Amino acid sequence: MSILSEIPKFFLQDFSKDDKCWDLHRSNAQTIGDVYNSSQYSVYDIASYRFYKYASRIEKCSNILKFGITDDSKFKLKQTFFCRVRYCPVCQWRKSMMWRARFFQIMPELQQQYPSHRWVFLTLTVKNIPIDQLRLNLQAMSKAWNKFIKYNELSAIDGFVRTTEVTRGKDGSAHPHYHCLLLVSPSFFTGRCYVKQLRFRELWQKALGVDYLPVCNVKAIKGDTPEKAVLETLKYSTKTSDMFDDHHWFRQLTLQTHKLRFVATGGVLKNCLKNEEDITNEDMININNDIQDSTDTKRLAFFYNDDIRKYHRAPQFDED
Repeated sequence: MSILSEIPKFFLQDFSKDDKCWDLHRSNAQTIGDVYNSSQYSVYDIASYRFYKYASRIEKCSNILKFGITDDSKFKLKQTFFCRVRYCPVCQWRKSMMWRARFFQIMPELQQQYPSHRWVFLTLTVKNIPIDQLRLNLQAMSKAWNKFIKYNELSAIDGFVRTTEVTRGKDGSAHPHYHCLLLVSPSFFTGRCYVKQLRFRELWQKALGVDYLPVCNVKAIKGDTPEKAVLETLKYSTKTSDMFDDHHWFRQLTLQTHKLRFVATGGVLKNCLKNEEDITNEDMININNDIQDSTDTKRLAFFYNDDIRKYHRAPQFDED
């Protein structure tokens, strides 16, 4: 039976329960656009003009979705427009999915090339800081990482994926930290190459050049595929709830992180993921890199309704 013959249906989630998450992410994006729009706009003020531009781009983001239908009646996104604003919830979600999918695609090759290597999940933190000092602290953390990863005691680390996350403290401070997925040689767990968690903290303190012992967490991953660690590493850079709770804090976060790189790779994992600035609209549509698939030629269109915050059928935009 054709998926179109099943009635009554009006909303996207009626047609495809697997795609009901679109409503949530697009609704969150609408709220973020409102937060940017709520600032006092002036063409003479660079910050307010930037917020206005972000709001305008988010307003156009993923308004119309066009899906193909696979042989097993699954929906496959084929066409839309993504704004690619860093803190757009839709774009954060799609980029995260894309990075995860691409990383899992290269896992078999990595396991074949480095059969004896293992994965380690590392979190590196610093003390909470005022939000208006975030940029300087993130730049200092980046310099510290470049020192940290070159220490002789960490020579068993052959590759890494490092992402930046910033969360909001209860007092309105910012808590920047790194999530790192490390590919390590077998020697990492034996003899002089074995590094205890306390020593990780001391090395990170040394690299930062601070007078306190920062909190770090290091955990060896069991098994060949570090699924949970990949999901934790390649997630959103900031929680949506943190964006909503304090509008001033969120707008400051936007200014403080403007054009900073939040994803880094190195060693044998260098360039395993696309940099944010290199990600295209097609990349975010074809998150599994499977442009050639078994979807039929008909395209079903759904339009986002701002008033009800849902995608509904828009047959006037269908394509045959």
